[in-house]
Amino acid sequence: MTFPHHFVSLDVRIHADHFTRAICQGLLAEEKSLPIKYLYEASGDARLFERLTQSQRCYMAQAEDTLLTRFAPRIVQQLKDNTALVKLGSRSNKQTRRAIEALLHQQGNTQFAPIDIAGDFLSHSIQRLQRDYPDLSLLGVIADTAGLNVLDQALAQPRLLLWLGSDISHVGYAEAARLLRENMVAELKPGDRLLLGIDLKKPLEMLHANYGCTDQDSAVRKVSLAFAHHALRRINSELDADFAPENFGYYCHYNPVRGCMQIYLRSVCPQQVYIASLGLRVGFATDEYILIHESYKYSQKDIRTLVDATGLKLEQQWVDEDALYSLNLLVVEGSESSNQAS
Repeated sequence: MTFPHHFVSLDVRIHADHFTRAICQGLLAEEKSLPIKYLYEASGDARLFERLTQSQRCYMAQAEDTLLTRFAPRIVQQLKDNTALVKLGSRSNKQTRRAIEALLHQQGNTQFAPIDIAGDFLSHSIQRLQRDYPDLSLLGVIADTAGLNVLDQALAQPRLLLWLGSDISHVGYAEAARLLRENMVAELKPGDRLLLGIDLKKPLEMLHANYGCTDQDSAVRKVSLAFAHHALRRINSELDADFAPENFGYYCHYNPVRGCMQIYLRSVCPQQVYIASLGLRVGFATDEYILIHESYKYSQKDIRTLVDATGLKLEQQWVDEDALYSLNLLVVEGSESSNQAS
């Protein structure tokens, strides 16, 4: 099936009641939280989110781009003819283009289906791609991983699924395995492949510097806080709340027990927030925290455990020269590939 060059909005976006429920549950928990999934959509600003990811994950983006520049041609040589490219999340555009260009060079034309929960961000990506790649057929899907089910009805050919930028790190190890097994592998066919970007464990000082934990004037700290403040203003608008964003600062640290970076909003004064649509008043003490994001880091053992729990086969792995980041090519069992993991 050939798609025209256009952006398609499917009614699988986050529903308002899910958003409301998540905000309510998070703020009423003993350890308050606001899920990043909903902050991402609530932020409503594609350029701001792009700035956040570029600054917060600068080393990830650089390592991933270097690896794809070098190895994308080799990756696509292992694919079956007429393979379609599917991308979870419409970020990592530079890296995604490496895969698109390698496939176009290999096949002459290809189909690309990016999936993202933020419709405006997805629309911008589609418009840029259709301008730059006339031989690329495009179908955009507003969804989370459930969008793979939608594409299963539209893409009959083999697929290479991209999950880059270490987006898998947004959830814990067990949940990551469940997402892969139930939401992705279940929608793929034998011989389909998944190219998975995974951030690796590294020295504490490097992690804290990358996330702006210690430098009050770091770019990543400022952009992260701007993103979170923008999301709070959207919560005010959507739920008739009265968050005062200027009353919340930024805090982060690495949790060695959980194996993840934890990013928080920190209340800088005693305050009350009223959410009129819920009839809910939430109090914050000075230095009380709201967890807004966790980013899990992986060892090679963690990666092997993840793969074993999904039923996938690790076909090949590439790691940057500083051993900070990895690209992992996984294949659904039943394929004819005979390549071994490296």
